[in-house]
Amino acid sequence: MDNKLNMFNLHERRCIMKKVFIVSFLILLTLGSVWANGQQESKSEEQTVLNYWTWYPGEATIREALDAFEMQNPSVKVELTVFESQAYQERLPLALASGEELDVFGVQTGVMAPQVKSYLEPLDSYFEAMDGAEWESQFNELDLDIARGQTESDELLFITAGRLGSAIALYNAKMFDDLGLSVPNTYEEMKAVAATIRKELPGVLPVVFTGDGWFVDEMLLTVVAQESDLFNEIRYDGGRFDDPRFVQALSDFKLMFQDGVFENMTDISYGRSLELFDTGKAAILYQGTWEAARLSSTFREKSGIALENVGAMAMPVMRDSGKATLRAYTELGYGISNSSSNKDAAAKLVHFLTAGEGFEIMNQGMFLIPNNKRAQMPDSLFNSDEGREGWELVQKLVAESTSHRNNLSGFSNTAGQVIQIMLGGDLTPQETAEMIQKEFERSGL
Repeated sequence: MDNKLNMFNLHERRCIMKKVFIVSFLILLTLGSVWANGQQESKSEEQTVLNYWTWYPGEATIREALDAFEMQNPSVKVELTVFESQAYQERLPLALASGEELDVFGVQTGVMAPQVKSYLEPLDSYFEAMDGAEWESQFNELDLDIARGQTESDELLFITAGRLGSAIALYNAKMFDDLGLSVPNTYEEMKAVAATIRKELPGVLPVVFTGDGWFVDEMLLTVVAQESDLFNEIRYDGGRFDDPRFVQALSDFKLMFQDGVFENMTDISYGRSLELFDTGKAAILYQGTWEAARLSSTFREKSGIALENVGAMAMPVMRDSGKATLRAYTELGYGISNSSSNKDAAAKLVHFLTAGEGFEIMNQGMFLIPNNKRAQMPDSLFNSDEGREGWELVQKLVAESTSHRNNLSGFSNTAGQVIQIMLGGDLTPQETAEMIQKEFERSGL
């Protein structure tokens, strides 16, 4: 009897101990879950949020790079706002002056950089901390010098991603091949190409570009640059738009319309010009090198552009004394707000987008000539010799350009509108040059 009672007590004790163990285990699980959730909430609360404003490139292109940045820096989240260019020029200075919470923002070279310089945090010490004392050696010296010169500072207040140029011509290489056409280098060759396209393909424009005033000005200044760096003289050294060299360029530009190489583009918007080229309704597109991504078969496929093959060429040279060229300048600057409370994280982002892999991710859609010497464009982006060689030409023209595309924003649009009046027949080239000079003096620039 005592043995049975002892066995029963032993069994009961074991059951009680098992229950105690199970309850204890469940309590530990619950506490562990609470602790883990607390850690997650704490981590979420500690996450740094960077407010980043810019105007370029498009959100899809930037977001791919930002996703990669956030993967490498899980404690940082980037809130991105992309504006249209003109709206950005107006909104950013107001936001900075009113103390809006910005951490990183895009800086347009030219007029904007001097406007916002008092709100910019010097970058030198941040880059040195990440890359060492020789950090500048990874970038092009000219690009850094231009950035410092724009803000009249010995310190680097903003850094540019690279350079862009204008105007460049993209051409439908498949169409050229079908018609047996060679890329024109001179104006006479260009006239012959345009005549052939009109004859063989009556529904196709030989050339298209937007008739917006700013780009008409870009086209004219490209003609100017074939003969001289007059724009640099006007921009920096007191040169004048009524200079005989400018008048000659106006005459040459007008001749292109009189000869039927170009048509009246006044009613063609930027988007419409791209659409006409992308759908095979125009053989040649003039734009800036920011549209050179069309040389990439990968870009065309992603963008739903059905063109089989695209190449690039310089604007044909008007005179024997001229050279094939374009105007180029540093673009897409990045700055850190000196009122930011997240400067270290902001510096990491700027570094990632200029010296890190973020630039190479974005550049597959931007086609900037990189400031970072180590940056490479994957060969797999191109499916043809024309595309690959076209990109090499773009890089060469931008690298060798001596005429600065340091434009004057609103004034460029005004100058283009005056040029359009000349093309309509209401002004002579001389009268046009004099009117543009008067507008320039009136602008106070």
